Amino acid sequence: MQHASRYPEHVLNHPDVRRFLDFDRPIGLLLFAILHHLGDDEDPKAVAAALIDQLPSGSYVAISHFRDPAERDPEGSRKAREVERIFNESLGTGRWRTDEEILSFTEGLTLLEPGLVPLAEWRPEPDAPATVQTDTYHTFVGLLARKP
Repeated sequence: MQHASRYPEHVLNHPDVRRFLDFDRPIGLLLFAILHHLGDDEDPKAVAAALIDQLPSGSYVAISHFRDPAERDPEGSRKAREVERIFNESLGTGRWRTDEEILSFTEGLTLLEPGLVPLAEWRPEPDAPATVQTDTYHTFVGLLARKP
């Protein structure tokens, strides 16, 4: 069976989607823990673009994604690549992408503050205690963008 996340047209053309969503008004698209489960060979950028292209102006797109901190944190990057290898050998599919790769999913959109940041840093409660920064702290990130 074809997995729907790899075929956005199946989602977009599903009768329930068309019945419940008004594509003439802004929509919120939540791509939480989706795109990092698509391998590069499955063209996750095209999958995201197909969904985003159908959104009307004023819509929002939220993404969470596994992150490889790359040259900004070489040791963290080494650990991310090792976790990616283990994850793909034993748990399923997962791709830790760089900031640039993740941000490429939002081309043409306006990235909102605070930008692409670790999930714990995305609008924390003002009185929330500081989050302990573990090895995974910087390797699971999120963003919110708006379609002009």
